[in-house]
Amino acid sequence: MARGPMTKPLHGKRILVVEDSYLAAEELCDTLRSAGALPIGPVGSVADAINTAEQEQLDGVLLDVGLQSVNGSKVAEYLRLKKVPFVLVTGFEKAALHPELKSAPYLTKPVLRDDLVKAILSMIALPQDERAGAAGSGGIGTQSIKSRPTKEP
Repeated sequence: MARGPMTKPLHGKRILVVEDSYLAAEELCDTLRSAGALPIGPVGSVADAINTAEQEQLDGVLLDVGLQSVNGSKVAEYLRLKKVPFVLVTGFEKAALHPELKSAPYLTKPVLRDDLVKAILSMIALPQDERAGAAGSGGIGTQSIKSRPTKEP
């Protein structure tokens, strides 16, 4: 039986995946597709992330904190300026994040599908004029979402 938009909570949402690990990026893209989203990328560098965000109409971004040995704060700064909502996807604990990123919403790797979908839905639900706050200070930005591995049936 085919699934319709009602069973795909991210139906048609364009989400940029910024992740420099091929396997992690493919897993995120597969999860997005299974929820009905249209993954853009993945891209694995700060320059590619900013360039893609400039050229694409995005509903949101999944941003790895560590990109080729640099932190994602330059990408986050650009996204905040453009009011593009984002969620950090990281293996780091909140205390280890760059100070400019500590207030951003984040998921701890490995990420569970339901946690990822909930985080994206929260991220894109805010009106555009409040999106900088979601990725900056306040709103969902002060929450972390811990993912933990579970066995799938």
